[in-house]
Amino acid sequence: MSRVQGRTLFSVAIVTYLVAWLLPAADGADSLIDGVLPGWEAVQFASGYDDYADNAILNVLVRATAWTNLVFAGGIAFVSLDRRHPRVPLLLRVLLLVCTILNAHWIIIAAADASGGGVGALRAGYWLWLGAFVALSTWAALRDGQRAGDER
Repeated sequence: MSRVQGRTLFSVAIVTYLVAWLLPAADGADSLIDGVLPGWEAVQFASGYDDYADNAILNVLVRATAWTNLVFAGGIAFVSLDRRHPRVPLLLRVLLLVCTILNAHWIIIAAADASGGGVGALRAGYWLWLGAFVALSTWAALRDGQRAGDER
């Protein structure tokens, strides 16, 4: 991956993530017009999700999607601020991949929810948020074998 391609993908991930926070993640969610930050509303929803009353593990997995935002922000901060480590650490690459897969779990939840409109109930905020994780995970994976000075 060239330096320009890497910077572009990294920038796309950040911009997409920020825009996702401004758009509703699901049908019925509030918007900025309602005086609510949709991304924060989605985090609060995920944090309190308990529709899997009979399966505590699934509840934990769904609630964990709220915490993936810290991994995203922490990963951006680490990569942006720590110039001593030109490679993306394996732990960060793995965490980003796990977070991306975990966040994609909402597609399964929406598809299983017959009363909520299925996958069509997921709005632009969700898809952009997931796309940001995919972009950052892809960037981290492709950058793995390169040092900052080795990029062409």
